Amino acid sequence: MKEVQEEAKAVLGKVQEDMRRYTNRHRAEAVGYKVGDLVQLSTKDLKWQMVRRSSKKLVKQFVGPYCKD
Repeated sequence: MKEVQEEAKAVLGKVQEDMRRYTNRHRAEAVGYKVGDLVQLSTKDLKWQMVRRSSKKLVKQFVGPYCKD
């Protein structure tokens, strides 16, 4: 029973490493922002954008550019 358990742990460890390698291959580096950089904000979760709007499709996807000093 102990031997089967160790073999299962080894297989799970290999699969976990394969999944980590595959996921990291498609992941992009994080963007570094500095003070004074201009950025655009997504309106996905901004409820105030929908005030007096008849259609969600007509709302801008991003607002800005904004600068944090």
